[in-house]
Amino acid sequence: MSRSSNTADPGIGLSKPHRKLLSSLGHHVAGLAAACDHLAARNSSLPGLAPWLRSNHIRQGNAIAGSGIFACPLTLDGSRLGLHPLLATTAQCAASLPALTAAVPDTATPLATPEALNDPLWPALLRLRPLRDFWERELRRATLDLFLDLLPDSWLLDPAPLPPGSVIPRLEIASWNQLNPAERRFIPATAAGIAAALSAYPDTPGTLTALPAPSPDAIPILSFYLKSDTRIDWLGVVGRQPAANPAQ
Repeated sequence: MSRSSNTADPGIGLSKPHRKLLSSLGHHVAGLAAACDHLAARNSSLPGLAPWLRSNHIRQGNAIAGSGIFACPLTLDGSRLGLHPLLATTAQCAASLPALTAAVPDTATPLATPEALNDPLWPALLRLRPLRDFWERELRRATLDLFLDLLPDSWLLDPAPLPPGSVIPRLEIASWNQLNPAERRFIPATAAGIAAALSAYPDTPGTLTALPAPSPDAIPILSFYLKSDTRIDWLGVVGRQPAANPAQ
């Protein structure tokens, strides 16, 4: 649910479709957080994903717990919204709250951010075909499609050779050494970084993330939500500082 009459839009110029999407996004993110916990709890029944699910960063504890404020960091680029990562840090949320004074109850405080939810593994798992039925049961198909549109494209960096004639989905290459990092904005950003991540498997398995090309007209924003037990209200958006270059 949302407090649409009280939401803040300080000169950012959100369209009606943008406002409709953002008004429910907090609810969808909370649902995804719970679904990630459910998947992490099933790691023993997903042997092919065990190296990722048993890593130090991927465990239960993704749920957005308690009552208070949380924020989602987005980029508005023309008519397109992008979401990355899923949640702003607690410090980022607190620093931007004064801009929402009119919409925030005096007693509301930022919630502790479940940092594991921002691991790049989750967007990669959302795109795995073998998990499609799981995500649709947990989130519903429309919500899953929403996240696939908002979140950056991601892959599990699995060094196992592909069967003859197969390609890595959405990259259309037969092996990782055919990837040209200069063609898109990837994390890791270099061939050496990708090779290092592959060589760390299975002890510290990695992911590859493709970020949209930056636009000079893109507007970074934080979309704020108030969680009260199971109810989540949209409070509005404020501008934020662009993130540092993630390429490394």
